[in-house]
Amino acid sequence: MVMMSGDYAETAKAIAKKVGIYEEGDRILTGEDVEKLAEVQLAQDIENVSVFARITPEHKLKIVEAFKKRGYVCAMTGDGVNDAPALQAANLGIGLGSGTQVAKDSSDIVLVDDNFKTIVDAIGEGRAIYLSLKENILYLFSTSFGEVLVILGAILVGLPLPLVAVQIIWLNFVTDGFFVVALAQDPPTKKQLKSAADVNSESLVDRLMVRRMILMGFSMMIAAMPIFIIFSNLYSVEYARSMVLVVLSVLQWFNALNVRSRVRSVFEIPINNGYLIFAFFAVAILQYLAIETNFGNKILHTQSLAIGHWILAVGVSTLIIWVEEIRKLIVRSQSGK
Repeated sequence: MVMMSGDYAETAKAIAKKVGIYEEGDRILTGEDVEKLAEVQLAQDIENVSVFARITPEHKLKIVEAFKKRGYVCAMTGDGVNDAPALQAANLGIGLGSGTQVAKDSSDIVLVDDNFKTIVDAIGEGRAIYLSLKENILYLFSTSFGEVLVILGAILVGLPLPLVAVQIIWLNFVTDGFFVVALAQDPPTKKQLKSAADVNSESLVDRLMVRRMILMGFSMMIAAMPIFIIFSNLYSVEYARSMVLVVLSVLQWFNALNVRSRVRSVFEIPINNGYLIFAFFAVAILQYLAIETNFGNKILHTQSLAIGHWILAVGVSTLIIWVEEIRKLIVRSQSGK
């Protein structure tokens, strides 16, 4: 955070120090310094600058452009007519409610209560919404991709379909439905709100998400296909489909834990989301009813499973967690965290 002011350097420094912007060792540049520097040179020199003093509207615009050239996402607050050019040039222009109409019209948003803490709260809320969207997109795309791979794999090798239509609908509407709502209510951690590390892409679907979707999708196929092949040979196609339905359902449960962080282990993140806890209990009960009741067998074309096969299905489904844990471990080791 930096302050740009028309005041003299010592006055600006005292104010910035009082509000926590200036710290010992920071640099102060005056309008005269900014005037002398080319924009490229200014972009190189602003890293340790926290106060700009004796600044004109032209200087403000030049400073904003320098920060953008440096690679920063630049937000600026202002209330006067002379702030308008810089407010428009910034990635996010924030006008003050008590400011001039020109400044408000040049801004992207208007801070009605003139309370700068509101900006911090708004950024946190925005990041929470953004992270929630990314979590849900990753969850839905990866699980759907996994289901497609399982069905496509069976077709390519000439096997019967591992799932019938009503079972696919069950997975998409019941299992996915509960977890999508639960993940939307997932509270972000303080670390996520204070750091832009998890929101460093302007795209909702970035390269890392695509790689994770592919990895999770193939994990689902690797877990489900052998189960279908083995149980269709040992028992019947209907019994094997019941096993695959359980495996894919549990894979989706565990995947809901995977998507909650790009790099943190699922064993480090507390499940402090009541909706997510409820979703786990709800889908577990519904899945049991779908497999172990006559009504569920009739509607979903399933068969009751032996207790040992339930345990096997849950154990096999943990594959999606271990694959993601290895990926996250590699990422953390490469970043030194």
